[in-house]
Amino acid sequence: EYIKIYYTNTYYLTCFFIALLVLIFIVAYGKVVNLNMVFLATVVAIGNGGYYALSSVDSLGSAVLVTKLVYTTGVFVPFLSFLVVCNRILIFAAVI
Repeated sequence: EYIKIYYTNTYYLTCFFIALLVLIFIVAYGKVVNLNMVFLATVVAIGNGGYYALSSVDSLGSAVLVTKLVYTTGVFVPFLSFLVVCNRILIFAAVI
């Protein structure tokens, strides 16, 4: 069972670092990327960090707090994804 927990924690930590790298790349390459994409990458990185914290928590109070964080990020991701898609559609429509 320890191996299963170890691999789960490693998976969430890897996803968290990949999300941070994507966020740093988007911010560093900021000429083309819009603000909604930066917000989306930030929320995804916070959510992945929350999932990692949830997988390695020891007490019930901490688990409830981290679950609130994960649910809060889950509220914003669909809305920000919608804004990013709408922005791409507007850019595509302006080209035509």
